[in-house]
Amino acid sequence: MTQELPETSKEEHSSPPDPSHKTLTHAEASGLVWSGKFAGGIRADIARRLPWYVSDWSDGFKGGLKTLTASLYMFFACLAPGIAFGAFFDQHSDGQSGVVEYLVTQSVSGIIFAIISGQPLVILRPTGPITVFISQLY
Repeated sequence: MTQELPETSKEEHSSPPDPSHKTLTHAEASGLVWSGKFAGGIRADIARRLPWYVSDWSDGFKGGLKTLTASLYMFFACLAPGIAFGAFFDQHSDGQSGVVEYLVTQSVSGIIFAIISGQPLVILRPTGPITVFISQLY
């Protein structure tokens, strides 16, 4: 013998809306709102991510072999085209700027971009169009 439970409506269990609670729009929830302050979006992103900042670094170091292999892969994946394009630029600049200078400029620009963009995990690699543009400037 089974007993049927009475069905309850949604209205019976829902609480009345809180007048102090503001419903966020999609733009507000994603952080794409004009703050009116200099670097307001980056500051908001940093404030939002701050509670997880230490764990992001510690998790990376606790990753063991998986983190090491991924780091080495990305290092060589970014280094190889830098060397190739640096050698290409060395030929076009008649030895005035070579592989070392190209790698240094790519490193410095990557660090500056990571700081300014607020996205430290963006992977910047040298590309052919950038190299052609630089070689045409010479």
